Amino acid sequence: MNKNESLSVKIHGLTLDNVYFENLGPLEVNALVSAVEKQIKKIAQEKQVVDTYKLLLHTALYFAAQAYVNSENSGSKKQDEKEQLDIVIDKLSSALNRLPLE
Repeated sequence: MNKNESLSVKIHGLTLDNVYFENLGPLEVNALVSAVEKQIKKIAQEKQVVDTYKLLLHTALYFAAQAYVNSENSGSKKQDEKEQLDIVIDKLSSALNRLPLE
C-alpha cells in the first residue's frame, strides 16, 4: 500500500472504510488510530462515559483543542523568532555603520 491508498481502520469497535489522509501512509494512520484509541480509553475512565458517540465527540474535541493550542504556540513562537531576528539585524546594521569606509 502506498501513501495515497485508502484503508479501513477500527476505532472503539467501529470500522471506518476509505480512510485517507494526503501524505500519510498506513503506518502513520495506524499510529493515529492508536493515539485516538488511547485517548478514548482515558476519557472513558476520567469522565465515566460509556456512550460511544459521546466518547468519540470528547476525543475529537480533545484533539481539536490540541491542534488549536499547537497552532497558537507555533504562531507566537514564530513572532518571537521574528523579533529576535529583527534585533540581530539591527545590531548588525549598527555595527556595519560604525565600520570605516574604505
